[in-house]
Amino acid sequence: MIRRWLAAAVLTLAATSSVAAQRVTVNGAGFPASERVGDHTLALAGTGTATYRIFITVYAAAFYAPSGTPRSAVLDADVPRRLVIQYFHDIRADQIVEASMKILRRQLSDQQLQAIADRLQRFMGWLTDVTDGDRYAISYEPGTGTTLYFNGRRVGTIEGADFARAYFGIWLDDRPVSDDLRSDLLADLTRH
Repeated sequence: MIRRWLAAAVLTLAATSSVAAQRVTVNGAGFPASERVGDHTLALAGTGTATYRIFITVYAAAFYAPSGTPRSAVLDADVPRRLVIQYFHDIRADQIVEASMKILRRQLSDQQLQAIADRLQRFMGWLTDVTDGDRYAISYEPGTGTTLYFNGRRVGTIEGADFARAYFGIWLDDRPVSDDLRSDLLADLTRH
């Protein structure tokens, strides 16, 4: 009887460990170990949180890229990628747009910003107010473009690798929204 109980406990523990390895939880937000973008299966490269004024956690994020992708290729190579953000506070769409534009103006030259201006305006127009628990996902598929999802629902797609590079750059460029968050999101990518 005890042996059967121990065997059952070991099997249950093994099953629990296997399930846990398939999902990562950050500040209560769960993210799967992999995501699909088109025909591509992407591996979780890292997770992190964005904070405001040191102690307010605004959102948790997870970044996905093809296995073996070097950090240097995340933005500059035409590879699929996905960023998922779960919010913990109410934020108006205009606040998200304002914060995004501030970073993009810092990262991009006037010429680069002008090249994506119409597409950026279209994309920003799709953003909506968020409340605790809402999720945005941004996926890039080469040849298709950057697709925005809100709470699992497809909102729209913007064409161009240049747009993807710029928008994902908000989190992953050398001058991101947060150096710590960037480092966390790229944690499992190779350094070369």
